[in-house]
Amino acid sequence: MLEQLQAFLRDAPVLMASVDGDLRCHELSPAWRDLLGINRETQLTLGAAELFDSVDQVRIAARLRFTVSDGRAVRGLVATLNTASRALPVRLWAWRGVSPEGRPWCVITAFEIVRGHSGDAPRMLSVHQQILEAAGEG
Repeated sequence: MLEQLQAFLRDAPVLMASVDGDLRCHELSPAWRDLLGINRETQLTLGAAELFDSVDQVRIAARLRFTVSDGRAVRGLVATLNTASRALPVRLWAWRGVSPEGRPWCVITAFEIVRGHSGDAPRMLSVHQQILEAAGEG
């Protein structure tokens, strides 16, 4: 990946990640590292799916594969992030890039769904919460 993008991600105050064609996460913004409890200097060895709650991992990985392979952008996909302390409902955006050597990669951004937000966010938050509670009980 381009060094400029890596430097940009290292300083981003929002949730951003870079993922290679094999869906390995190479860089996380400080905000995302803080959520996961990962030191900002630690070398990453995460698969992209590991950034998300186990309920969402297969679905998110499939969408990211499409993004990396044929450029289908992800726009506002509801998901739940893994964090060090709690589940965090977000909306995801992801888009494809290609390195100068021709290797595909993608950038992921996530924005927290705020409780009480108009539209379908409260309903989706409720559905995610029910799934997480059921998983804990089962």
